[in-house]
Amino acid sequence: MQQIAAKLVVLPTQKGRFVGYLHYQKDGKTKQINVPPQYIFTSATLNGSECTFYTESGAVKKIVLADGTVLLDLSQQTAKQTTGGNAFKHPDSFDKTKILHPILRNLNGFTDIDNFSLKLYKATRCEWNTARGRHEFYFFRTYRGQIEYQIRPNYGSTDFTALTARQERYARALTHPHGNYHTLRFQPDWRLIVGLGLESVYETAITLHHIYGIPYLPASSIKGVVRSWVIACCFNNQETIALQNELFVYLFGSDDKSYDKEQHEGQVLFFDSFPNAAPAIEPDIMNVHYPQYYSSNEPPTDTQSPNPIVFLTVGNKSLSGNDFYFQTIVGVRDNPSLESIGLQKMGDMGVFLPSGSGLSNKSTVLELATHWLQSALTLHGIGAKTAIGYGYMR
Repeated sequence: MQQIAAKLVVLPTQKGRFVGYLHYQKDGKTKQINVPPQYIFTSATLNGSECTFYTESGAVKKIVLADGTVLLDLSQQTAKQTTGGNAFKHPDSFDKTKILHPILRNLNGFTDIDNFSLKLYKATRCEWNTARGRHEFYFFRTYRGQIEYQIRPNYGSTDFTALTARQERYARALTHPHGNYHTLRFQPDWRLIVGLGLESVYETAITLHHIYGIPYLPASSIKGVVRSWVIACCFNNQETIALQNELFVYLFGSDDKSYDKEQHEGQVLFFDSFPNAAPAIEPDIMNVHYPQYYSSNEPPTDTQSPNPIVFLTVGNKSLSGNDFYFQTIVGVRDNPSLESIGLQKMGDMGVFLPSGSGLSNKSTVLELATHWLQSALTLHGIGAKTAIGYGYMR
């Protein structure tokens, strides 16, 4: 690497941030080169500081101040860093020196966290926002149209094959001795958003398993989507009408607002849905074009500045760039035919047995539940923003 003496120039921007340059002499001329975006200036205190920087193939790899402080060291990084076979083009948002929690910040011997949930929610990057006069948390940031950093998913040594196999063993055990369950595989058609509105230090969130730190579909979410889909298709979106139907209550359970004013336990079992490989995490934005219109009742004029809000999605590829799927299991404790349950419970079954489904009164409860699960995830989708294409499965 080539070693060059220089002086730091740190200037404020109109948006309250700071940009840094390295001024140096070469061939009798004064030249400058940008400080790499991996280093974020939070103030102008280093302006005018003497330093030495090191370059390799024309790129700044290391900056050392005159007092020996290493400001930036990229010399140990390769041009493309990989995690799970996926090449990342941008710096990771994780920076131990930016963690607000003092215990994590002072721990020695680690440069990354192999649990994505801990990395996102506990080792959050905190920086001073000069424009707003406060500290804020970031997992993704851009400057002048260039990505400064974004959080990289790291699932450690998680064995996804073992997780999906374990779920199937649980399903077999809970439906013993008959094994009344079906295993389905759903691949996101595009991007998937689950847990967008969960509480977090960011304005947005994503559902991650509290132990494994991986994206997954909670059983409660799957049941909620299927139940809502049945209410929409069969009962004109009227839950009160659905609760008067004995078969609906038999399948999904109810509180004391059911047809007989009693609480009922649903017979259909839904399981947490785990991916069979490490899913890629992709940042996305929702852009509020008229913030004053929504917050202060001002007219939606073009004089207002858009306010992009970043959120994380699950992509439809794995970290290695291959297809992956969510293993989704539905089961029942008992699996009688619809006919044997009793017609008085079924009511008008024309709406429950749509034409073309291949279902009839001779079909079993598990076959009916499987049909509604397939219909809900492929035609309705799961998670947030399904109305604009997110969350649909195939």
